[in-house]
Amino acid sequence: MLDKKTVIALGYFDSLHIGHRAVISGAIKHAKKTQATTTVFTFDGNVKNLTRGQELPDVYTLEERRKMLYDMGVNELFVAPVNKEYLSLSPTEFLTQLNQKLNVSAYFCGEDYRFGYKGSGDVTFLQEYAKTHGQKVFVQKIELIDGEKVSTTGVKQFLQQGKIEKANECLVTPYSITGVVNGDRKVGRSLGFPTANLGVDYKQSLLKQGVYAGVVKFDDKKFPAVINYGERPTYGLTNSLLEAHLIGFKGDLYGKQITVEFLSFIRETQKFPDGDTLKQQIAKDVELVKGITL
Repeated sequence: MLDKKTVIALGYFDSLHIGHRAVISGAIKHAKKTQATTTVFTFDGNVKNLTRGQELPDVYTLEERRKMLYDMGVNELFVAPVNKEYLSLSPTEFLTQLNQKLNVSAYFCGEDYRFGYKGSGDVTFLQEYAKTHGQKVFVQKIELIDGEKVSTTGVKQFLQQGKIEKANECLVTPYSITGVVNGDRKVGRSLGFPTANLGVDYKQSLLKQGVYAGVVKFDDKKFPAVINYGERPTYGLTNSLLEAHLIGFKGDLYGKQITVEFLSFIRETQKFPDGDTLKQQIAKDVELVKGITL
């Protein structure tokens, strides 16, 4: 990878919010202008789990990020390990390792970017290092929405609170979960509302449980959907499941990879007295979603 110049976007980028996208878009434009490769730095794992003992997962998995970044026009990812050895590198060691593997011509980052052991490196350090190596540094100002800094921490809080519209405003594109449709008990089908089901590890998920309006995408097609995310108390089921009823779709999605986008929170998870009552509520949910989506 040393034979071609590289423009690298530096950050964690676990949510790809509007600030992240500004940094990455800037790197892509500069790389095209200078005929260089665009590389995005990210981590293979949750950094804060190791450094701070926090259990909150990333907003998007590495594989989800990889697809989103390639769709944006990024050429390569530099995926760093999450271990004590790597996170103990000094700022100089961190940058030296990057330059041993990449022919870096320019760095792009946010103005609050920090790196190296316990975040001891900052933008000023990066600029001084780059100056001695004949490299350029481009710094993106912090993005604000309603006067508040856009951050991954804020996005996570919005998702946990079910404030999906606020999260989506920060993320630019709707928050989504991608997975392969699996079989379940087919209760939705028996009620007249068949669903595409994705198994979800709730320890690796931030979104508040409940019923959402959204969109399901696959094979360049998209359908409005009523999405139940979480437990199914009417049937006494507490296992993790995402159920999406695609409005207007007829067919079989078993084994197919789909992307479920969340647009708005409809209601809390409820325990209904019986299947008929649940069916009546789902019918109301469908009518509501018809009016606010595609």
